[in-house]
Amino acid sequence: MATSGTQQQQTTTDLVSFVPRLTLEWLRDSPDRRWLEVDGSLAFIDISGFTAMSERLSGLGRAGAEEVTDVMNATFAALLGVAYAQGGGLLKFGGDALLLLYEGDDHAGRAARASFEMRRTLRAIGRPRTSAGAVQLKMHAGLHSGRFQFFLVGDSHRELLIAGPAASRTVEMEAASEAGEILVSGESAELLEEDALGEEKGSGRLLRASPSARGTVEPLPGIEGIPVEIAVPAPLRSQLLEIGPLEGEHRHASIAFVRFSGTDEIIATEGPEAAADALEALVRAVQTAAETHRVTFLESDIDRDGGRMVLVSGAPQTFGDDEERMLRTVRAIVDDGLPLPVHIGVSEGRVFTGQVGASFRRTYTVLGDTAALAARLMARAGEDEVWVSASAITRGGGPFEAKELEPFAVKGKSEPVQAFVLGDLLDEAARAESRPAEGKLPFVDRERERAVLSASVAPVRMGFGTMVELVGEPGIGKSRLAEELRDNCADMRQISLRCEQYEASTPYYPFRPFLRSLLDVELNGGAEHNRTVLADRLKTIDPELVPWAPLLAAPLDVDVQTTPEVDDLDPAFWRARLHGVMGNLLGHLLDEPTLIVLDDVHWMDDASSELLRYLGSQLPTRPWLACTTRRPGEGGFAAAEGAPPLPALTLRLEPLPVDDAKALAIAAAGGRRLSEVELAALMERGAGN
Repeated sequence: MATSGTQQQQTTTDLVSFVPRLTLEWLRDSPDRRWLEVDGSLAFIDISGFTAMSERLSGLGRAGAEEVTDVMNATFAALLGVAYAQGGGLLKFGGDALLLLYEGDDHAGRAARASFEMRRTLRAIGRPRTSAGAVQLKMHAGLHSGRFQFFLVGDSHRELLIAGPAASRTVEMEAASEAGEILVSGESAELLEEDALGEEKGSGRLLRASPSARGTVEPLPGIEGIPVEIAVPAPLRSQLLEIGPLEGEHRHASIAFVRFSGTDEIIATEGPEAAADALEALVRAVQTAAETHRVTFLESDIDRDGGRMVLVSGAPQTFGDDEERMLRTVRAIVDDGLPLPVHIGVSEGRVFTGQVGASFRRTYTVLGDTAALAARLMARAGEDEVWVSASAITRGGGPFEAKELEPFAVKGKSEPVQAFVLGDLLDEAARAESRPAEGKLPFVDRERERAVLSASVAPVRMGFGTMVELVGEPGIGKSRLAEELRDNCADMRQISLRCEQYEASTPYYPFRPFLRSLLDVELNGGAEHNRTVLADRLKTIDPELVPWAPLLAAPLDVDVQTTPEVDDLDPAFWRARLHGVMGNLLGHLLDEPTLIVLDDVHWMDDASSELLRYLGSQLPTRPWLACTTRRPGEGGFAAAEGAPPLPALTLRLEPLPVDDAKALAIAAAGGRRLSEVELAALMERGAGN
């Protein structure tokens, strides 16, 4: 939909506070340039206490999240007010850290004065009180002055990265400082008054007094004509523009920290342009992988000899399967052949998410032990390795190989951590073997649906096929009804086909393992070999199918040498002829009452949908009961949609009545007794699901 000029201006204004002043000026002056060098000082301020506060308040629901938001906003507003008063500009919110840039006259003195006064301000704030007790907030900081390299790279959005020797020196100072300390590098110390400096610590000196330098607030540039929106990650941009401010909440999410390294040497030996090439390729690869699997590129941060990027699945939106989508994302990143080495850590669990900061500078953040663990795993991962918490592997690692690690201790955890090294994606056969057997829950409600399913079986036993669709939201009970149907058809041949979200564009994906198993021939040779073994197999089924063996190349995903008959066939009719071959083939091989269950057909690719529609048109003369499960909405296969529309028994599953849902929850709990409070919470969250 077109946006009016007034609406566009309002949209841009809404995003300005999420973008650094440096980026705004960059996009105004030279939007196509990918790197800049700036003389100035960086102040890296780390604040501790927010994560512990978030964890303590996570059990209080929305009220707890509101308290976290209030404390963080009040703290950041006070600290950023001090920082900006000295002419600083915030480059990055690093979760609970602030990275500030000071340029121009006496930049080192103003950066040091701001840091000193921020520490004084934090002490004056004292111990903010919450319903979970007082919060102990502390800070430490590292400062460095020099020439810094900045990069503005990416495709779906332009990400500001700070990398190079001067950035590494800043990180070194912050890492060496302890709670309450402000450590300035030797380069910064040379630019400060001696009486502001204290004792040496490592390669820096502690700041003991506020320098005399004074600054003023640097105004933002006029935003007219600046494409502000391209500096905000796409998922955040859409949420902020469509929904508005993103309120604080505690929710489940999967987090990945992606650390990249090697930039210092590239900048020192080849120059910033070469570094920009490498970083451009890296960020684009991460963005592409994240977009493919609907994962949010949250932010990037400074690190020694490189930087790190934070990805989140499950916030600000969730699409289900958060852990698997995240693991597929990071696997794709590692497999992309990146120009820089990466080290990745992944975890999952409850996190605080929300919009925090000051009115003039804010961010959308993810905070909590889950994020902290992902960062710890990242720090331990080897080059191009992905370390994954045990819980994330349990919830989303089914499609992957994984190597279990010996439990190890990490900071902030009282017990050793169990983790895995993520391996390659398994093929479908290996995935099916790795899927755990699920225990059955008792049936509750669904009497009407069970009666319809039971009635659909009798005609099939007499040779007249039919199609049944089970339609409902995730978790509503489609799979359980399909399992009941399998029990009713225990005397029949049964075939299961599964569609995968990540293979929705792969032609014939759900049919491939089924067809290979049905034909039972060795297809690991070349095109000529494959044609020979297929011809021999088809000859035993129906000799008239032999000339059309090459058409099976697509659903089998193999090369098959062509035949004169296929060469003479107009390509426009290949698919129709393939459908006829498949119908004839299955008619011979499935000549007895057969149940065919196709799961998650909302993810079925177009080629498979057309084939299934053709096979569905043959059902009246075949002894097949086809049962599909799908979610509501567009996409994939739906019997009544497409040409020709197919007659089907469509069962749309509604939420369970409260009493039945309670009975199911009690059964699912096994021997554990659920209190009325727990049951009420489950009913509210489940909403009949």
